[in-house]
Amino acid sequence: MKQWVLIRGYNKNNPVLLILHGGPGSPELAMHRKYNSALEKHFTVINWEQRGSCKSYNKGIPKDTMKIPVFVSDARELVQYLKKRFNTQKIFLEGHSWGSAIGALLVQQIPQDIKAYIAIGEASDVIENEIAGYDRAMAEAKKRNNKAAIKELSAIGRPPYQELKKTGVERKWVMQFGGTVKNGAMQMIASALFNCREYTAADKILNYAQGSLFSLTSLWPEILEGNMYKSALEWKVPVYIMAGRHDATVVYALQEKYFNFIKAPKKYFFTFENSAHMCAYEEPEKYLDIMVNKVLKENK
Repeated sequence: MKQWVLIRGYNKNNPVLLILHGGPGSPELAMHRKYNSALEKHFTVINWEQRGSCKSYNKGIPKDTMKIPVFVSDARELVQYLKKRFNTQKIFLEGHSWGSAIGALLVQQIPQDIKAYIAIGEASDVIENEIAGYDRAMAEAKKRNNKAAIKELSAIGRPPYQELKKTGVERKWVMQFGGTVKNGAMQMIASALFNCREYTAADKILNYAQGSLFSLTSLWPEILEGNMYKSALEWKVPVYIMAGRHDATVVYALQEKYFNFIKAPKKYFFTFENSAHMCAYEEPEKYLDIMVNKVLKENK
């Protein structure tokens, strides 16, 4: 199926960076364009709208193609295309949240094609993460004596949930308590989305939301089975993990725990003290500094 890619950079001879967005179904090219555009001076930045996501969404996508191995296969094909187009043997790979799960699985398959792997909000054991996120939200609700939150969280009980609606309730309070973006998640996303010139009015009003819902409902049962401890402990490329201290969407402590288990030629863990799940956009200067002065310098 046709999928949409945005390629931007100052110099086509710069190293190629492929970005795997979160969600599933939540493309981030608008966020990168607004908050991380300076990265384009140092890398040829590739924002790929995965199948089912906004510009790569249409009502005719067979639901049975919305499977994790298919996404990994799509990403693998894209890596080969980028290598050929830019005449390079290896590229940099970045994955955020859901994208970090796809990225980790991809690197296990084609380490020879990847210079280094950058993870933001790295996934590990999904069930463990869902429980930890719920517990943090409930603790915060009680701390604030937020009766509405306590009532709604008590009603759904602790994860895991097969019903996406319950996950939506838990995520609502995680977001409201600063576990997605420390200050104003929806404002940050909406501002980037509605000012993005690569998106049409239909993309902004219809396709983004419809693609997100379609992707989540299609993939959620399989996502719950995700466990990087079983799939991606041995790495053959350098690994750089960036984590927001206040992240309760992919819980900070669990990212750190997973990092301590993995084996890689080089591995680094960077804490963003004033961020949650969107640390690259919440602290863009720090993100840029790590990408240029650490990742790029060490892997030219």
